[in-house]
Amino acid sequence: MHELEKVVNLSSLKVGISDINFLAFIHRDFLKNNKRINIVNESSKSCMVFSKDTMLIINGLKDGDIVNAKLTLSFRDGIAKCGKEFNALPKVDSRWVLRDDYYVTKFKYLNITKPIVINLRTLNVFNKNGGWLGDWIFHIPRSKLSRKSYEVLVYSIEELMNLEFDTEKPLHGGVNLLYLELYNNDIRLVGYSCNFSNNIVRILQQPHEFIGVKNDEVLDLMDAIKSKMAEIMKACNISELPMSYDEDQGKLILFDIIYKISSELSDNKVWKFIPNLFSKCSTIHINNHELGHCQVYPGISYSGKYYVAAPLLMSIDLSYNSDGVLQSLKLYSDLGFIYGYLPSVISREFNVFNVYMVKSWLHIKLVNP
Repeated sequence: MHELEKVVNLSSLKVGISDINFLAFIHRDFLKNNKRINIVNESSKSCMVFSKDTMLIINGLKDGDIVNAKLTLSFRDGIAKCGKEFNALPKVDSRWVLRDDYYVTKFKYLNITKPIVINLRTLNVFNKNGGWLGDWIFHIPRSKLSRKSYEVLVYSIEELMNLEFDTEKPLHGGVNLLYLELYNNDIRLVGYSCNFSNNIVRILQQPHEFIGVKNDEVLDLMDAIKSKMAEIMKACNISELPMSYDEDQGKLILFDIIYKISSELSDNKVWKFIPNLFSKCSTIHINNHELGHCQVYPGISYSGKYYVAAPLLMSIDLSYNSDGVLQSLKLYSDLGFIYGYLPSVISREFNVFNVYMVKSWLHIKLVNP
């Protein structure tokens, strides 16, 4: 066995930027009767933590492809209020005082530690009971960087969302996926950085399929699509639209990168990537031609449940070093509400239901390599 620090070359990650204040709600449980808990109605089983900074500290041992690790969510310089039914109060450097029905404290640090298991071959992460938490985004093993390939990681999971989709497959929720291109010790986020009215948004365009396209119509249709998407191409700095034509099916596919990524993924993860989970189709007219048009929604399946992937990539800025260690990941939220922006390894393992920030950036960065 080897110490995890020697493998991933890190011992802690900083979640947040100096002088940003966090307000986090942490519940004793995550799911109750297969439904998200209403934390307001169950405050006796919850903690409210207000802190200046938040750290994620990773320690563990590696045995082959398996890492048995301990994650510590460490809040720094703040106050906390926990209900009586919140099991084992978090460890603090001060002491807890009972006031009415709540324990309160002022601390320099407040720590909550949980065990996890990381599979470095699949990058799947599990809790102590074997429940899947999401994927390990903090380190891509060097063995995956030796050749050009793609990797898809489940960054966060939202269970039982109110989804306004009429689909054959019942949707259980949504996921935010990181689509990564790996090549020669370089890791890049697939997608476009688009500027819409000075708002920078990271987009992985969903595939669009144009059906009933004849061979002699392809070039004219491509030109027509480029003309209609001129503003988007300018905003996203796209010099050439990625399109492919399937002559046998008479199908022109716009933004076909999803299918290329899917064809290269291995099947050894606990979840399965589905490039076309469902499609929304209609009839359109372009250049006096009537065509079928389908907008494709990718997603994943896990344990018999289906989750649709969000079309917008949350990541504004992402960088790994040549060893595959995450150096920096910036996320943006207009509302300062970032529950879905936390990696599910954190939100699901520590039962973090809501996180509010004074500023609207979440910055995950390596503190000490």
